[in-house]
Amino acid sequence: MQIQSKHLLYFIVIVLCFSIIPSLDLIPLSSLNEGRRALVIDEMFSYQHWLLPSLNGDLYLSKPPLLYWLSLMTSNLMGHVSEFSIRLPSAIAGLLTLILTYRAGRQYFNTYMALLATILLAANLEFAMLARRAEIEMLLTLLCFASWLSVIQFVQTQQAKWQWLSFALLALAVMTKGPVAMLFITLPALIVAIIQRDKSMIAYLSHVRVWVMFFVLAGFWYWLVSMKLGFDIWSTVVQKDMLDKMQSEASAKPLLSYVGWALVDFYGLLLILLLRGKAIWQAIKQYQPACLLAVGALVPFVVFSLFANKHIKYLLPIYPILALLIAWQISELIRHARPIIAKLILISSIVVLTILTMFYLFFEAHYFDYRFSALRQFTSWYQPYRQQPIYALNQIDSRLVFYAKRPIPVVNKAQLAMLQQQHSSFILLNERKDKLADDVQAQCTMQTFKPYLKRAKALDVYGFGSICENKDKAR
Repeated sequence: MQIQSKHLLYFIVIVLCFSIIPSLDLIPLSSLNEGRRALVIDEMFSYQHWLLPSLNGDLYLSKPPLLYWLSLMTSNLMGHVSEFSIRLPSAIAGLLTLILTYRAGRQYFNTYMALLATILLAANLEFAMLARRAEIEMLLTLLCFASWLSVIQFVQTQQAKWQWLSFALLALAVMTKGPVAMLFITLPALIVAIIQRDKSMIAYLSHVRVWVMFFVLAGFWYWLVSMKLGFDIWSTVVQKDMLDKMQSEASAKPLLSYVGWALVDFYGLLLILLLRGKAIWQAIKQYQPACLLAVGALVPFVVFSLFANKHIKYLLPIYPILALLIAWQISELIRHARPIIAKLILISSIVVLTILTMFYLFFEAHYFDYRFSALRQFTSWYQPYRQQPIYALNQIDSRLVFYAKRPIPVVNKAQLAMLQQQHSSFILLNERKDKLADDVQAQCTMQTFKPYLKRAKALDVYGFGSICENKDKAR
């Protein structure tokens, strides 16, 4: 089956560049997690604290800083922090992942399969969204996928450069999300080494100098922070971000949640892998790269399914592999069919990708306007009050803090009562669905923003002290 692969690939990459890059600043920050990343980057940029991230003025060590540093570089080049500057690293990581997917597909399978896998991944719902967001998963996906491809290259060629590259990329992945990144590389490699007694994989895992390099690259930030704050600082991070997510019953999802989510993200095509189990197993046993790709996807899939806390973005690093395996099986199914069938499948995939691209370019901002409108309105409304003290009652969304461009301390009812007793003048934000309790008497209601992030949610802004007397003058 002859396909003008280079021309089509170049066309796809150009279209994606012109769709992903311009869409980076079409909407404000879209999720709580994206707000956290953006706020950390903004505060690191403002205070030039590259070692110790902070969130709303408080120390924030939940995630390592590689994404923050990359976003800081783009922000420094542009001279300011914006949605575009903090989302650009994810967009670049997404485009590079697509290129790697094509290269891997063409090297290990065939040109048609490589093109189909690339298009399937680009049109994937979760992948397409996170390529346009300032979240850590897309960078993690690029690093883990590239690291596992390097493992496969090392096993096939025995060239030491691939071993060193794989460990270096894994170290950067750890610097992106922490030791959990090793579940995508080290654990699958260990299982292959144990079950298959693969000498190449054993050699990959047993090189002392490579491990030294890994620990130096992956651990230098942790060591610097520990020297500054003490090693006890990590106990809370381990408990909250690792153990609680593995064991928490409050946020537990059904065991097979990832199967359902992945089915949706791949438009049901994951069923091809689930229904052709025996045929795939026979093919995998006969072809080592396919076997290693399958292990690289299956092991994290099973392990993360056992965790109580589940989010589909956690499995994004195996999505390029799933795209390759799905495209491989589609190409196997149509291998003896008429050439027109293969072309129709490819064209259909491009049509889906085009529709998704048009959505992000022209419709997303309007469709989800109810989530963002209050952020824009608050930013405009708040300008005359920027010098006034401002607090939030019980909680505050990090996106609002980002657009306020200043820390907003969170206070409880007792602290609020103390501020009132001191006859202080200040602004209070309340983003709960209910109004203030009767025992908290605001001097005036300055503004209400609704909808606020959700259709039924509102942001109430209350004034205390002389702010109420001057609010009309400020307007």
